[in-house]
Amino acid sequence: MRCKARRGGEEGSLSRGSICSSCGPKGAASLAPPTQANKLPGAALERHASPPRFQACEAKVKAPHFLRLQQRRAEPGCGELFFFFLREGPRPVSLEACGGGGGVGGAKLRVGGWSHLTTEPKRAGNFLKVAWLGQRCKVAFPGARMRARSPGRALVGREGLPGGFLPGLLLLLLLLSAGRGESGAAKRANIVLILTDDQDLVLGGMTPMKKTQMLIGQFGATFANAFSVTPLCCPSRSSILTGLYPHNHLVSNNSLEGNCSNSAWQKFQEPLTFPVYLQKQGYQTFYAGKYLNQYGHPNAGGVQHIPMGWTYWLGLVGNSRYYNYTLSMNGHEEKHGDRYEEDYLTDLLTNRSLDFLRKFSHLPFLMVLAPPAAHSPWTAAPHYKSAYGTVQAPRDGSFNVHGKDKHWLIRQAKTPMSNSSIEFLDHVYRARWQTLLSVDDMVQKVMDQLKSLKLLDSTYVFYTSDHGYHTGQFSLPIDKRQLYEFDIRVPLLVRGPGVKGNQTYLEPILNIDLGPTFLDIAGINASQTSMDGVSFLSLLVNKTQRSRWRSDFLVQYNGEGYITKDPECPVLGPGVSQCFPDCVCEDAYNNTYACVRTLSAANMQYCEFADKENFVEVYNLTADPHQLSNVAKTVDPSLLVQMNQKLIQLQACSGVSCRS
Repeated sequence: MRCKARRGGEEGSLSRGSICSSCGPKGAASLAPPTQANKLPGAALERHASPPRFQACEAKVKAPHFLRLQQRRAEPGCGELFFFFLREGPRPVSLEACGGGGGVGGAKLRVGGWSHLTTEPKRAGNFLKVAWLGQRCKVAFPGARMRARSPGRALVGREGLPGGFLPGLLLLLLLLSAGRGESGAAKRANIVLILTDDQDLVLGGMTPMKKTQMLIGQFGATFANAFSVTPLCCPSRSSILTGLYPHNHLVSNNSLEGNCSNSAWQKFQEPLTFPVYLQKQGYQTFYAGKYLNQYGHPNAGGVQHIPMGWTYWLGLVGNSRYYNYTLSMNGHEEKHGDRYEEDYLTDLLTNRSLDFLRKFSHLPFLMVLAPPAAHSPWTAAPHYKSAYGTVQAPRDGSFNVHGKDKHWLIRQAKTPMSNSSIEFLDHVYRARWQTLLSVDDMVQKVMDQLKSLKLLDSTYVFYTSDHGYHTGQFSLPIDKRQLYEFDIRVPLLVRGPGVKGNQTYLEPILNIDLGPTFLDIAGINASQTSMDGVSFLSLLVNKTQRSRWRSDFLVQYNGEGYITKDPECPVLGPGVSQCFPDCVCEDAYNNTYACVRTLSAANMQYCEFADKENFVEVYNLTADPHQLSNVAKTVDPSLLVQMNQKLIQLQACSGVSCRS
């Protein structure tokens, strides 16, 4: 398998589903509903040519369509009122009556004939209301009339289709989808996920996040043992989206050949992602920022492809950047330059998110913000470029220590590192913190917006990263990809309804648990899905204290190397990648491993490499938290057998068998 990789401006071919380089504004434009999100059976939508801003839509509707009963209430002089909406889907859907009483089960409202419809969005109080039980009440829109047909059926005739009918119904889908009784979406909380890029936990990555720690951590929960199941961007983000381990979603690296946002991913995995489930539950879904590394590639649908489940889409094309990038704005290309006020990506995402919240504060919503920080090229906002001017990368633990008893890739690092290498990684360490300051501002602005809209008490806010990072550990300059704690541990903070403030949880939480938790919040039984992860909502709200949480989990990575040679270090020949000019390499094709990490009375990590050596690394993290000593040759052999069996089971698990 081949793809283009770039480091230092040069290109070459990588093997083993190779990584195409490392995983690495205040813009005022508003959101416009994507065309695919408004596709209804028999409906053809036309978009206004003006700049996208939730403007009016025009639509033609071909009969028959069925409307779902969403809500009813007593209305003086009109019996009971029922609210309906036209449900998205491949075929018409019959009404479902909720709330009890009245003999309304199976009621249908039929739209007949062709009608040309146009309207501006209306307030919730102006939407279609249909009287029931034979009462001669007018529909809320002028000129529309309801005729009672039978105790279980009502019809709006062709002459009764009002000028705002279809868009009103589309907004009913969003505004009134909640009214299905006590367990309906109106009673469900909103969900916000802020997902950073390459932000570590172990090496102080949360230090710049003062506002985040106060607004989320002090008012909510901090998970001290949160992990990514793979320390690379596209596989990790795929795990977050699907709730699956990499061996089940089959994304092995950041390339198209490695299934990163390619046509196979779009066909087989996108339908399994958590936004698809939430959208079906009536949630308004919004994604802004980095998605998967190959998103927008011409061979994978380009910017026109809007991943399934997202009603409003603002996806970054390719890998993280701060300026000079391209976005897919609901399937339309949006190019940006290098002006801070208009183009700085973190701030632009912030402002678009605030716009989304203003527009849909009355709806149950899922909002995911994925800023580029703290990924390369580490471009800080102008007012933060001088921050942390004297800060250095941490010098304790495994910094500048030779990994003499580790896999050969770690052993090849040069110790001690050169002064120039240390100066470089110190610069990177500071720059990463500088970029995160804008994310901290993002969190504050989002929280302020939620507060101003009176949504704080009904919104869960999650803050985490796709994986960790290292800067000089075991003399490896900068990167991720390794099995050690600094690369697999991530920050995880949560606040929301029922979450007690200033709580710290020690249970191991994985990034594959996020999707099941979101489904749980939305009232969906995640155990009935194919997800490998487990909802941790019960831990958050203390509804049920689990007597036993998982103690073992899997960490996987597929190494990559150049078929010919890494252009940064051609003398090493084929098989390595992510090399620096001094020929210290961060990856190789046989840097492929699987680990079982155990957090229990035995705080252990057991890893096997897929190489000719069948190399094994084992760490007792209670005695050796920095993983300085590989005890594979000295530990009790029976423990090795036990850990090997656990690893075999986890590598073969799927769904239910992964959750035990």
